[in-house]
Parts: sequence; C-alpha cells; structure tokens
Amino acid sequence: MANTICWASSDEADAATLNNAPGSAVNVLDAFLKDGFHPRVLTSVVVSGGVAICTLNGHGYSDGRMLDIGGSTPTALNGRQKITVISANAFTFPAVGVSDGAASGTITAKRSPLGWTKSYSGTDKAVYARSDPAATAALLRVDDTGSGVAAATYARMVAYESMTDIDTGVGPAPTAVALSGGQYLQKGANTGVAKPWVMVGDSRTFFLLTDTAGYPYSSYGALDLHGFGDFNSFRAGDPYACFIVGGGVDNAGSDTFLQVTGGGSSLFNNSFLAMRAANAVGGAISLQHIGPSLTTSSLSSYMGNAGPAYPSGVDNGMVQQYPLLMQENTPGSGYPIRGTMRGIAHPMASIGSRLHMQVLPNVGGTGRDFLAVAVKFRGTVGCVLFDITGPW
Repeated sequence: MANTICWASSDEADAATLNNAPGSAVNVLDAFLKDGFHPRVLTSVVVSGGVAICTLNGHGYSDGRMLDIGGSTPTALNGRQKITVISANAFTFPAVGVSDGAASGTITAKRSPLGWTKSYSGTDKAVYARSDPAATAALLRVDDTGSGVAAATYARMVAYESMTDIDTGVGPAPTAVALSGGQYLQKGANTGVAKPWVMVGDSRTFFLLTDTAGYPYSSYGALDLHGFGDFNSFRAGDPYACFIVGGGVDNAGSDTFLQVTGGGSSLFNNSFLAMRAANAVGGAISLQHIGPSLTTSSLSSYMGNAGPAYPSGVDNGMVQQYPLLMQENTPGSGYPIRGTMRGIAHPMASIGSRLHMQVLPNVGGTGRDFLAVAVKFRGTVGCVLFDITGPW
C-alpha cells in the first residue's frame, strides 16, 4: 500500500524539541505518532496532468516527506501524500485520475503522523497504542518525569501487554523496574539545547534515533537506536510478536541488537526485548538479529580482514540484508529464529557515518528507497538502512 511509511527529523520546521526538559521526549513522540506537526493553510492547489501543484510562500516542508492534506474539493486530493519540493514556495504530489483544474476549499497540510493513539496520559507521561487491526495489543509507556542530572538525560520506556491506567499494567517488558533493568530513551547531554533526532515508522512499528550523553552526536556523528512495535513472526497469529529496544542509564550507547549472535546465550542481553517467547511461556525475552554488527570494526572482523567497500567494485552499488532474521534467547527451545524485523536493512559494507541522512534509491535492485542513518555502539560508528518505500 502506497504512502504507508513516514519519516521525520529534528531539523524540520516546527519539529518538537528534544532536550533535558521533562516531557520533551513525550512531545517528540506525540508529534510523530499521533498529532503531526507544522500545520499550514495552502494558498492554492492546481492539478495538471496527474500532478497536484501546491503553493504557499515559505511552506517549510522538506522533500520526500509525507503530508496530510485536508479540506480539498475534489476529495481525492485529501489524505497522506508524498511530496516533491520544487521551491521554497511550492511542492507537488501525485494526483493520478484527478481532473485538471484548481481545487476549492480551505486546503490544509501538515506533517503526517503514524495514526497511533494515546490510551492514557499524565504529566510528562504517556501510553501509546496502535489502531491498526493487524497490530498486536501491546502498549508503550513513556515516563519523562524524572528530575536530577541522570534523569534529565533519558526517559523510561516500558512495553505492556495491557494497561488499566497511566501507571498500572500487565506483562511489562522489561520486567525489572529498577534503573539497572530498563529500556531508556536517550535525550542527550543535560542541557536545554535541542538535540538531533530521527524517526521512521508505520502504523505498527517505529524507530527513534537520538543523541546520547556518553557518545554525543557532536563527537561521533551518529545516533542511538530506540524502537517499539511489531516484528514479523514465523508463528501465525503470534500475539507476542512485539519488541522494545532502548538505551541504558549509563548513556553509553545501546545498539546491541545490531551485534552478531549465535552459539549461546552469552551473546544476548536485555537491550532488545520481545514481549514473550513464541511458546508464550514466561515473560519478556532477549531477541537479537543474526549476522554481523553494523559497526565497521565488527563487520570487518566478521567478514575477514576488511568489510566490503562502498560503493562496491562489482557493480558500484551495495548489498544489504533485508529483512533481518531475529533469534530468541530461549535455551529450552533451542534458540529458534522467531521471525524478521520490520523496516530495517543491514548494509553489507564499511560505510561508517558518511551516508548519514541520505536517501538511497533502489538499493540492491529491490525497487525500494532506503534512508541511511549513522548509528553507534559504544563509540564505534556504523550505519542502518530504513525502508522508506514500504510496505514493511
């Protein structure tokens, strides 16, 4: 289905600010998941040859992003549209099948949210849900109320199987509530300065990449990975095929699910969690992808001597793993491969941070465009690709 994937970044007009203020993480999630941002009233929309040409002086939108269009007659122009920016005052989007001519009405535009909802809210706290009927029932709780130097640099993330209010739920992941047993949304250094962030997602899954205090973007040019939502389980109708991944309180980077797995449980950790095992026994379990780390050094050691160069000497392109295979840390079940991760591809090349925030068309002949984002693991920089064509 077209236009299912949205992505946004902190450098866009009216993007929410992520900093050390309580509630700033909730503000970022609200804008991307449920509200949208940067609403404008368009001056005109004219359809010509299957293309809608929209004008507004200083519209402030970025190329290739999704907008929600509303208030138009003909109504076929309304809804989520992927735009092409042609100037500071005009952008276009496809209008296949719409007759030529000027649209009427008070026509509005805003950056598209994912269509999620907020089940419960409190001061600097929120519980997010999915309205997509294909999604699992799991909920995401974010607590950004903390005070003090440490808490100003992160917000706590917990997934629940169900909840009855903002503070009460069943089946948490992670199960520990102490600081040492958590998933945390990194907010960067303890300052009021706006920190960089990138978000990519659809109606079931999102990824949020942010700055960290321990390995800051200003020094490493890369971000830390967080996320919540469904993965594609090999078990039909799997009600627990939902994950949560976040950082630790040491602010030292947490992209641990991007490391290689295999051979034993020592290579697993609690950074990337599934709600339950496929057999539904017990609580949250560690989950990790099979393959080399996305960091340059680990990729090199995994593949011998040096990781493949980019662009490739074979075809001047790139090979990627897509989708990623995900393995359970369940010794009693033999560490089964549970399914595949939605939306993420692994570039099999030593890229580092040089492709950060670039859109790569038709990667590996897939017919899909990917957004490259530089990520880090304890100071070592690599790259992750997000499928922005979809569907995931």
